[in-house]
Amino acid sequence: RNSLILATKYLQLPASDTRDIHQAVLTLGGQTRRELTREVTHLICMSESGRKYESAMKYGAELGMQVVLPHW
Repeated sequence: RNSLILATKYLQLPASDTRDIHQAVLTLGGQTRRELTREVTHLICMSESGRKYESAMKYGAELGMQVVLPHW
């Protein structure tokens, strides 16, 4: 498992920062996803709110998913 999700709708970052995060993920051999699925290993978000965040908190431990900040 080597994928990440960019919850850009919730990140509230400039487009250039979002592109930089996406490129860094690809450079490190990861993948990005727009949807939260069982294959996602990390959810990148700015705050403790939103549907994806709530799902990650509910099922993340069982699936081995981490919730991280963009500067991670």
